[in-house]
Amino acid sequence: MSPIHLEGRRFILAPLPEGDWARNARAAGYATLTDGRHQEQIRLRELDRVDEADLLRRLLISFPAAVPDGVRMFKALKLVTRADPDQFAALIDQVTAFEILTMTPR
Repeated sequence: MSPIHLEGRRFILAPLPEGDWARNARAAGYATLTDGRHQEQIRLRELDRVDEADLLRRLLISFPAAVPDGVRMFKALKLVTRADPDQFAALIDQVTAFEILTMTPR
């Protein structure tokens, strides 16, 4: 999973909302984000498909340019045929997204 940076916030798209990763993220509400040797404990908040539909649409449109390597997964799942922002925007009712929130130490 590759984070998407949009409007000063970070997100992760889940192309399969009922796939194992998304279900685990929903159930746990937290994860470890790893980049090389750097690890960050994060909280995950699923976007509300109705109240945050505009934000989800902007994420989808920006995804092909922001995470070009991630387009392969969407193509392999036959959700899109190419890195076309319009094809990604059309997925709004098929995917979900999680906002990455910094975990505050207790």
